[in-house]
Parts: sequence; structure tokens; C-alpha cells
Amino acid sequence: MKSDKVLLYGFGGGLTYAGLLIEWTL
Repeated sequence: MKSDKVLLYGFGGGLTYAGLLIEWTL
């Protein structure tokens, strides 16, 4: 259960980071 939350937060953080990169490059 705990590892699932860590994976979920890691995935969300990755999406956020990708979104920031896309905004900066556009």
C-alpha cells in the first residue's frame, strides 16, 4: 500500500516536471 502511494506520487511528479519543461520550451 505504501509503495503504491510512492509510485503514484512519483508518477504525478514526473507529469508535473514534464509539463513545466513543455511550458518552458514553448
